[in-house]
Amino acid sequence: MSHVAWPRVLPLALRLHVAQAILASEATLEQYEADPAAQALLDTWALAAGGQLGTAGRERRSDDEANAEGPAIDAYFDRVGAQLQQQAVVLAQRSTLAGQLFEVLQQAHGRQTCIDCCTRPAPQQPLAPCRWTRSSGAADAKAMDDRGGCIVAVRDVFRFAAEVACQAYEEACGAALKTRLNLHTGHGPRNGELDLAVNAETTEHPNDELHTRNVRFVFHVDSVFIDDLHAMAYIALHECVAHGYCGVNITEPEAAVSVPFHEGWMDAAAAYVLSTSISCQCDGYALQYANGFQRGMAQARTQRYNRNNAGRSKDIVRWTTGRQAYEAFERLARAAFEHHRRHAADEWGWRARELVAGFSLALNASDVGHLDRAALCAAVNRYYGAEEEPRAARQRAARPQVLDFIDEYADSGDFRCLVARILAIV
Repeated sequence: MSHVAWPRVLPLALRLHVAQAILASEATLEQYEADPAAQALLDTWALAAGGQLGTAGRERRSDDEANAEGPAIDAYFDRVGAQLQQQAVVLAQRSTLAGQLFEVLQQAHGRQTCIDCCTRPAPQQPLAPCRWTRSSGAADAKAMDDRGGCIVAVRDVFRFAAEVACQAYEEACGAALKTRLNLHTGHGPRNGELDLAVNAETTEHPNDELHTRNVRFVFHVDSVFIDDLHAMAYIALHECVAHGYCGVNITEPEAAVSVPFHEGWMDAAAAYVLSTSISCQCDGYALQYANGFQRGMAQARTQRYNRNNAGRSKDIVRWTTGRQAYEAFERLARAAFEHHRRHAADEWGWRARELVAGFSLALNASDVGHLDRAALCAAVNRYYGAEEEPRAARQRAARPQVLDFIDEYADSGDFRCLVARILAIV
């Protein structure tokens, strides 16, 4: 596995840590930004973070520098905190919110991230911190894989997403999946498609196709912040649900055909899985960030399917057709329940959503090929894609057999049969 390396790990660790500290504070980022003094303090902090990074802008530290400076990330935090103390103490006195923010930032910079990372596994036998020298590359990489306390925010989001996705697939498929997901991180430009400082991609493991997938988060390390932290849960669920646990090879040439299914249909399924997992959590990690995760997902998906952004990605139209097919299939499931008087009327909506999500997960985990996945999206949109109910009712009346097909699937769970029947509709 590979992760963000020196020196880009420094701003990434700092910005994510400060983002978490602000989220745990009494005021919100929006309140701080609305206060002129607090906003000026945030600007001063960002300049200090960038300025102190310049002193560590080499490929690696020398052994003498590492010995003198100690744990690199803790030293960077200290330098930024010291510069902030010098430059922003007057700003902190200009308003109550600025004073609160100044205290939050000072406490955040005082945390010993490297020391915590090395002592958490075994307090009595602390491990050696990453040195980030020319000779320590292999040891640093192993430490990042094994512990990576400096990017714990990323690791926590990925662990949450992978566990939620795995549980959802196990419920849909009736058995645990064999696929393993590995976390990688890297740096790159901003994500223009979602207007975020984080992006992600999933690839096949080069030596273990279909049983191991690599999920790689890519950060614009100089701008990542709270919005990105909130959106990471949705981005991670999309990667795990749509690609990570997919039952067919996701990099073979035919995969290009099924973009509407994986990037649109299964993106909608991923959004459902995230929303339901958050609403079902009574405590713990998901509850801590529940509102932020929901807001981050809503904002990211609005941006993702904004056709005014078509210039940013040639695939937006294809993603949209897949999402529309998923939503049309939900409407069909609800109509099937109503037509066959299955369940109480006030349950039709949520039971339809549950059925379609389960169907989608079972299908995606199977060996049903890319061509049939793409054909399913096309058929649903072609014959039942109308959003307005009068026209949708006419479409169902023209080909009503789909309501029987869905009703029978609700009893049998045979997703292959349902796919074949839909593809046979003419």
